[in-house]
Amino acid sequence: MTDELKPCPLCGSTSVYLQPVDPDDDDLSYDTEGWRVMCYACTCRVGYKKSIDNAITAWNNRVEPIGNPDEIPEWMRNKIESEINSLQNWVNDTMYPDNQYAGNLAIEKLQDVLLLKRGDV
Repeated sequence: MTDELKPCPLCGSTSVYLQPVDPDDDDLSYDTEGWRVMCYACTCRVGYKKSIDNAITAWNNRVEPIGNPDEIPEWMRNKIESEINSLQNWVNDTMYPDNQYAGNLAIEKLQDVLLLKRGDV
């Protein structure tokens, strides 16, 4: 059945699976058995459905993105770049080595985010 499932819409992973939902599970508030689809990589999941077919249909239902899905939206890129600039100013102004290390690490991670493409996660 999993060959009918599309890759994860969030991270692009093909490690997705059908998961039975047990109404007797204390963590769930469902009154009947059902199914959901979940991604192993990022734990994205589609909500509870009463049948396997409905769970697969819900998982595979996608909205086509506007623009290039491999590019970060401009508003988000601008916000990340603004945060990088703020962190660089803070790192330059602080006299504590631990703060400089933490700030530089955060800057490096944010710069990595700017380079991400949809299938990289």
